[in-house]
Amino acid sequence: MAGARPETTRFDVDTDVLIVGAGILGSSLAYWLSRDKTDVVLIDAFDVSTQASGTNAGSLHVQMTNYFAHDDDQERLALAASALPIGRSGVKTWKEVAPDLDINIEVKVGGGLMVAETDEQMKTLRCKVDIERTYGIDAEIIGGNETRRVAPYLGSSVIGAVWCAEEGKINPLTATVALARGAEHRGARVFRHAKLTGIERDRRGFVATTTRGRIRAKRVVNAGGAWVAQIARMIGIELPIDWAPMQVNVSEPIEMFMDHLLQHIDVKLTLKQADNGTMIIGGGWPTAIDPATDQPDILHASVRGNMWIARHLIPAIGHLRLVRTWGGIMAIGDGAPVLGEVPNIPGYFIAACVGYTGGPYAARLLADTMAGRKPDFDISRYTPARLLTGATKSGIRGYTWETYRTSPVARRISVAI
Repeated sequence: MAGARPETTRFDVDTDVLIVGAGILGSSLAYWLSRDKTDVVLIDAFDVSTQASGTNAGSLHVQMTNYFAHDDDQERLALAASALPIGRSGVKTWKEVAPDLDINIEVKVGGGLMVAETDEQMKTLRCKVDIERTYGIDAEIIGGNETRRVAPYLGSSVIGAVWCAEEGKINPLTATVALARGAEHRGARVFRHAKLTGIERDRRGFVATTTRGRIRAKRVVNAGGAWVAQIARMIGIELPIDWAPMQVNVSEPIEMFMDHLLQHIDVKLTLKQADNGTMIIGGGWPTAIDPATDQPDILHASVRGNMWIARHLIPAIGHLRLVRTWGGIMAIGDGAPVLGEVPNIPGYFIAACVGYTGGPYAARLLADTMAGRKPDFDISRYTPARLLTGATKSGIRGYTWETYRTSPVARRISVAI
């Protein structure tokens, strides 16, 4: 699907549900709604899974990631922590849907380690685990010797870690596209290269105009990812959701030696080995935006920093050559999902800021809600209503390049590289 010749055929259609955005949330929602035999149209300005959902590092996160663990805003931290069960159930959902898809999406759950190199970092890990256990996450503090028993490839600087057996990896290049195809096989209509240009309410629901034609829908779901706020403005809604460009790196293949997802408590890193032996190295290092194309443009400083921490933790991969680096753009909110119907606009829903791991599960929760069923996890606190009060605090520590560049960790890395 991705990379195919742009489609230009015109359309003028009616549907029950229009989903705007064919990333992980939009494709998953189309999958679940089509299984309910709901008439669905899924559109995207580009193609299925061409932005954050197809450009992420493929980590299946269950434990709290380091940028939340360092957040000193207790209200925002509590909101983010309350959504931890979505990630845990997300991994289970990926495993459940994998056999129904038409391609191997490479779901592997080999556990995850978040490592520390100082006593202060270990203190942060302990606080993080206390929060995680409150929400049913099975996370365990282990010492340096036990960490190296689990992961003998780690260097001597690691003094301990959090072990979470439920974490893993997936191939995002195939997974989202497979979900969209699964929706199509059940009758959903997917219109690629159909950019939404306007939307209006009418007595039957909504009328949407796109660069390829018109769609009349009883209900609309804005799953526009990094463009969710821009799309919301078309219907008169201001959402305090920003976007951030980030990049991922891939090495040449090496003999398989690593089953785990590896993270660091204080430095941006996700590190795992794909089924083909390549090392996938990410963690949210920022990239730039090319002003001529509005597309990600690689920052060499981020590449160097990301590579430095990877080989610092795993000295044995220091000789590997970098094969490919790419960027993607993701939505940034207040640290928790946005799922539900917009107050005072019946039939207009927002689905955003969930993350790749929880995408299919969160979409199923929303699909249950739209079908009038009670979901098995309460999403009422994640409705768009909280973002429309002006009380939300968007942005997460360390996401901007300037913030990270001036941090003590970045200064240490800049000296090393």
